[in-house]
Amino acid sequence: MKSFRTYAFLLFILSFGVFNKSTGQVCPAVLNTKYVSLVVQFAQLSSIKGHSVVAVKGGFWLTGTATLANGDIDFFYSKLNDTGKVILFKTIGLPTKEGGFAVKLASTPSGGIIITGQNYDNSISAYLGAIASIDNTGNLKWYRKTASNGNSSKLDAIRGVMVEPNGDVVCVGDAQQYSNLSYSRALIIKLDSNGNQIFINQINVGISGNNEQTHPTDVKSTKNGYLIGGWTTNSQNAFLLLVNKTTGASINCVYLKSYYRFSSDHILPLPSGKVFLFGFTDITGNPNGFIAAINLNTGKIEWQKGIPIASNSKDYCGYAILENENLFVSTQTTDLNSGITKQSILTIDTNGNYKNGNLIYNGSSGFRTSNACSDFDVLTSGGLVFYGQDNATSAVHLNFAIVSPCNSSECAIHKDNFVPYNTNAELVSMNCTNHFISDVSKESPTVIDININRDLICKDKEIDELDYWLLNSFSPGADGYNDIFKIGHKGRDFNYNIMIYNRWGELVYDTQNASIKDQTKFWNGQVMNDGVDCPAGTYFVIYQLYLEGPSKSAKEIHGTVNLIK
Repeated sequence: MKSFRTYAFLLFILSFGVFNKSTGQVCPAVLNTKYVSLVVQFAQLSSIKGHSVVAVKGGFWLTGTATLANGDIDFFYSKLNDTGKVILFKTIGLPTKEGGFAVKLASTPSGGIIITGQNYDNSISAYLGAIASIDNTGNLKWYRKTASNGNSSKLDAIRGVMVEPNGDVVCVGDAQQYSNLSYSRALIIKLDSNGNQIFINQINVGISGNNEQTHPTDVKSTKNGYLIGGWTTNSQNAFLLLVNKTTGASINCVYLKSYYRFSSDHILPLPSGKVFLFGFTDITGNPNGFIAAINLNTGKIEWQKGIPIASNSKDYCGYAILENENLFVSTQTTDLNSGITKQSILTIDTNGNYKNGNLIYNGSSGFRTSNACSDFDVLTSGGLVFYGQDNATSAVHLNFAIVSPCNSSECAIHKDNFVPYNTNAELVSMNCTNHFISDVSKESPTVIDININRDLICKDKEIDELDYWLLNSFSPGADGYNDIFKIGHKGRDFNYNIMIYNRWGELVYDTQNASIKDQTKFWNGQVMNDGVDCPAGTYFVIYQLYLEGPSKSAKEIHGTVNLIK
């Protein structure tokens, strides 16, 4: 019988698959690319500045501001597939010379996008909020801007946007629509999928009755209303504002009271009533990344942490997602001595405990802007896409990174510099007053197709991939020969999911988020490893192997295993 077990082991060896360490060009076609730079030279443009990215099926969209050769400043938007190939690049703006910037993107149910920001209106010499709807082929559906309504050399800007499942568009920003105001109000706009107004409202957000410069930055839908996050200039406090979904009227608002400056650039609410805030605080004298967990049901701050990512630096927390009880947070740190900016992704649990920190890019050029990597999204094909730009050369660059977060030598671990500390903040109610205003205006801006010459700059670096082999036969027993069905590996550790089905499609074993180092999670040949033996035969297996990070970046493999008795 021992010789038969040896034969089974030979079958196992013949079915191995190894992805060894290699050196080569890291180009966008490789999904686990750590950094790529797309150099795009435009005859019609003198410069571009980017700000936001959003993933859709098969790829992603980028947006920002483009300066045309004639001096006009317009929005640009570009669609790329999930390997980084440019599908289209266009600019959009009014026929008169204007300024401003595109701030944020949101995807629509059909795979198009909503772009929000501001444009300068020469007719009234003022900045106005702007909203553009683009379909999935890159064509303009509609364009809206905030009505002037007495605006006298004041500015509006739309900073945050979300799209409801039915296509309704909800935008937030700040409004200074009246010449006698020395402060700004929170601006809330809701449109249907065709750009028709549902409501538009301004809310005076004040602390203890004082008027504030108010800067909403993000909006999310909750069961109780639209939740708006942002910060105020005068008191430098992060705030949360809840408004009615039908009218836009204020329901309630709170702020983080502290002696230290705070900002809130992104919010992430959960159905339980907990809300995560991400931004920065200057409790140490320089900006440090800031994350807080607030329970709106109890009105309490559950925890709040300052995060100096490196010593003698300015650090910011920008965007975040929640997956498998982990928060994946984009960060940016600028060394105050060298001026070099590093982009990273930090992983913390929902109690604010550090897990790991992975460097996305570090160098003397590229991604060296204040908004670099403030925005990211999860590609439908796996991995994360970040956006930045390169100010190190005079050429026009369109830079982004496609990343599978990891723990390898390719990704620097920030644990030694990641020192969370409590910030001693408390939650306090605010005063909010509604000021409903007139409708948004309709415009027909010019859309220009830009012909591009596309060159790729790829970075030579070592690619340290998973090194593993998969068993295709095993014989459960207690003699110590191939008793369990397992994944063999060497090199860096990884996690895995395994689903095993019998010939009738019944699930006989399942394990999720298991560590390759945990021998107890391998299959022992019993139903759910719980005492009932499975018969001999062929079983169908789905493997998902992944590094620490969102499971959407998993490598999925389908195969079979022979259970021999």
